[in-house]
Amino acid sequence: MPDPIILDDINKILDLATLHGRIENWVFQTSNNGSQQIKIVTSESYLHNNINTALRTRARRIMSYAMRNHNPANDTNFADTIKELYLNTIYLFYTPTISIKAKYLNITAKESYSIFRSDFPEPIYSGIISPDQSFTFQEIQEKDFSLICFQNGEVLHSIDIKTVNEMYDITKFYNKLFNLINYYVPDLFIPDGFVIITNTLSLSGNLIEN
Repeated sequence: MPDPIILDDINKILDLATLHGRIENWVFQTSNNGSQQIKIVTSESYLHNNINTALRTRARRIMSYAMRNHNPANDTNFADTIKELYLNTIYLFYTPTISIKAKYLNITAKESYSIFRSDFPEPIYSGIISPDQSFTFQEIQEKDFSLICFQNGEVLHSIDIKTVNEMYDITKFYNKLFNLINYYVPDLFIPDGFVIITNTLSLSGNLIEN
């Protein structure tokens, strides 16, 4: 059995590359400014990480897809790719409680915004919103809708939301979704009901569960 990895071993690797992921009880991340972050996993700090919440499942599938298709050591646009995936991938929530952070709507400054639901004519919120603010509302039905954030009368960002019951397999949904975008369908001929996939595809839509 090999000896446990120690800090000196890690420093040798960090001289060559930036690390992402986990080795034994070491977790490697990158901060917003691109600096290397190193954390030590303890049973207490990761006590509840085995609970696959809808948001945690989404985040893990996004990172898994990104790491499978992009090399952060060579891809200078890796941070932008991750940001786009987080902004544009559909959100799944278990009914009835939906909790939305302002940053999901690309709100980065404390200013005045209006937030609409695609299935309601009136805004669900209008006023000053800060990036660290959260919204919680109830949706008892299983349905698909969008939240659209307006700033100065123009769309800042919108997100797609799917509400599901506790028996719904969210992991399977995201697995199918990210497998789907690995295939690009030519748009020379578009039969009815065909899904056309391009490099700018928003990660959304309805997937049939078999």
